[in-house]
Amino acid sequence: MTTTVVQLAVGFPYREDPAHEYRVVKEISVRKFSMRDKIEVYGLAKKDPLTASCEFMSRVVVEPKLTRKQAEKISTSDRDIIMAQSYMFTRGPTARWAANCNNRMCGFAGEITVDLSEFEITYDTDGFYHLVGDEMHYTIQIDGVGDVVLKAITFVEQKKVSKIVKSGNELAGVYSLYAACLVKWGEDEGSGSKGTFTVDFLYDLTEDGDHTLIDQLEAKVDKADFGFPRSHIFECTSCGRESQFMIDMMSFFFQNPLMEEGA
Repeated sequence: MTTTVVQLAVGFPYREDPAHEYRVVKEISVRKFSMRDKIEVYGLAKKDPLTASCEFMSRVVVEPKLTRKQAEKISTSDRDIIMAQSYMFTRGPTARWAANCNNRMCGFAGEITVDLSEFEITYDTDGFYHLVGDEMHYTIQIDGVGDVVLKAITFVEQKKVSKIVKSGNELAGVYSLYAACLVKWGEDEGSGSKGTFTVDFLYDLTEDGDHTLIDQLEAKVDKADFGFPRSHIFECTSCGRESQFMIDMMSFFFQNPLMEEGA
């Protein structure tokens, strides 16, 4: 079996069995995906793409060996890297991507060809994330609050907010995801607490119309978003102008044309 080594952006908690302590894995080996993988995982993706992504990683990651449950601890940043690297290892870097031109006078909507190997991946080389129990945490500083601790976005957090996202209220989904990842807000009992936060906690921060705290949270969480870029600039084949589309690696990976073509 031919494999390739993949460097992860964040790393994920892993232990061989309950008798061992968790350790951080930042380098894995993946194999090429097979027709069986594509058909079986794609069938699952039609109903539940989040679970399908974990199932896919449990199949193609061969070192260390993963169960689907263990794959649920992998951050979305590292999930995107694994899916993209597995795709490139199996099929090469060229991929078709659905994109719309941002120029209102053009209105192009179709597919463009991209080279996945040209996408710049960012890595947490300074140890920004650290292992706490079976989660990867990071700390940011917010003026007037102090230390704010969040955990990496994984299957668990995305699953919590999936119904909100599916409803079409993307902004509510974003804030619900912030709340799901929030571990600690501030140092003392008066300004924060440690535990489960609800989205109402974040909404209440702007009750007086001051968005300073939320703006700081958004900006600093964005800087902690390692891995694949979230957008890509391309030249529209219709009008010739530069345009931009958002990168959703999981949606790309499970789109029909990809899974129906032969490997």
